[in-house]
Amino acid sequence: NDKLKLDNSMKKILIIIVLFFPLVVQAAGIQVTPERLEFEIAASKSQTKEITVANPTADVQLFEVYPDDFESIINVNPKSFTLEAGGQKEVSVTIKPDSLSAGVLSTNLSIVGKPLAESRVQVNTGVKIPVTVKNAKPEYKNFLPIIVAVAIAVGIIAGNFLLQRLRSKNSG
Repeated sequence: NDKLKLDNSMKKILIIIVLFFPLVVQAAGIQVTPERLEFEIAASKSQTKEITVANPTADVQLFEVYPDDFESIINVNPKSFTLEAGGQKEVSVTIKPDSLSAGVLSTNLSIVGKPLAESRVQVNTGVKIPVTVKNAKPEYKNFLPIIVAVAIAVGIIAGNFLLQRLRSKNSG
């Protein structure tokens, strides 16, 4: 019975060691900033923002960056690159709203890293950054003073025209 307690205790200790101190498999690391991208697009103008991808590991890694959805609207450059240990790379994310209707789109930008070194166990790691695209409708309230001024001008011109016609009828 004491042996059974010892075996259970050893199993628990072994599980704790394996969970907290992985000895065989080391996952490739990825650091990405910022942690999310938010775009506000107006009137079919494209917009570009940058993310920084860093390799905090001691291994050379191959990285791939791609949107999970809306590939025709979200352009990533470069899509694939290699980083030395401790290296970092700026990646441009451009929104091209050609076919984008008004509203909000949400997707993720996936960044996947894979060590280039050969090993028995190949582990890829990745992160997903939330991407939100808000396509604003044109702001007509900015044109309100112009619309009011044009309406007043048209009213004045029309009033003068009618007044002149009435005067010409009365004098003739």
